[in-house]
Amino acid sequence: MSSRYPGVLVIPNALGDVDGQAAELKVTREPGRSSMLEPDIDVLRAFGASPWEVTQRLPLSLRRLDKVWPAGLAPPCFVKVDVQGFELNVLKGFGELLNSVLCIELEVVLVPLYRSQPHLVEIVDFLRANGFGLVRLASMGLYAKREMIEFNAFWVRQSGHSSAGVRLWKDMNGIGNQRRLVVWGH
Repeated sequence: MSSRYPGVLVIPNALGDVDGQAAELKVTREPGRSSMLEPDIDVLRAFGASPWEVTQRLPLSLRRLDKVWPAGLAPPCFVKVDVQGFELNVLKGFGELLNSVLCIELEVVLVPLYRSQPHLVEIVDFLRANGFGLVRLASMGLYAKREMIEFNAFWVRQSGHSSAGVRLWKDMNGIGNQRRLVVWGH
């Protein structure tokens, strides 16, 4: 447990899918865009690439979550992954812990912003193969006031929809109560 965040488990490791893999954190001008992946400046140029400019490169070693999760501690049930394009690698590093997860929130893209960033379809395939269904996509807005390319994606384990915890998580994230307008005509 953390003294800075009482009651919160802090795992002081960079997570990935290969335990012990040497990697490099690309720190960008806007720190919230920093990633294990290289920003794809050719793609980003159309959206104003300067916040993605890499200003520092930090070497580190990746760990799988299933290798650093404390023994005897219950596996996580609800997960939010926000690692700028490296989400699929982190999820693969859950190993068997993923079987205990009921709900996941992560970012997905229609246009990869980082080199080797998985496309939405790759993440859908992985999570569906592991028993999850996509229940909501929430746009993160228009990039350069032009188009929607990045979304928060919400997933629920197919067998867990009726549990009280999942129902609460869905309510908190506005899942299942969307309103829509249907217009019929020619």
